[in-house]
Amino acid sequence: MTDIERLRAERNFLLDALQRAHETSLRSDPAALDLLRHHLHDGVYGFQAMKSELHDQQRAVANNEVDRIRVEAAGLVKRAERSGVVLTVEQESLQPWASGHYRTVVSTRLARGSY
Repeated sequence: MTDIERLRAERNFLLDALQRAHETSLRSDPAALDLLRHHLHDGVYGFQAMKSELHDQQRAVANNEVDRIRVEAAGLVKRAERSGVVLTVEQESLQPWASGHYRTVVSTRLARGSY
């Protein structure tokens, strides 16, 4: 299931819970209000559980991607060294200077003694 499909399922789950709660709220007896409280609790609890599961899955995918990129970068560094090339990857700050406002710059040059 894709993230979009999962989010749609979460939305539908909440809408169903809200619909049941609304239908229950139309009755004014105490038992109906307890049922309303129960529907709302189930809806919120179910949504939080699905949201937590989705975030865990997204973190796992992100961690896997981070590991894959690190391995690929290490391979590129080894390839550059074998080829007599110096590979530089830098973070260049952009204005306004704020956390995360940067770009990644890659440069290469022949290593000294490789000319």
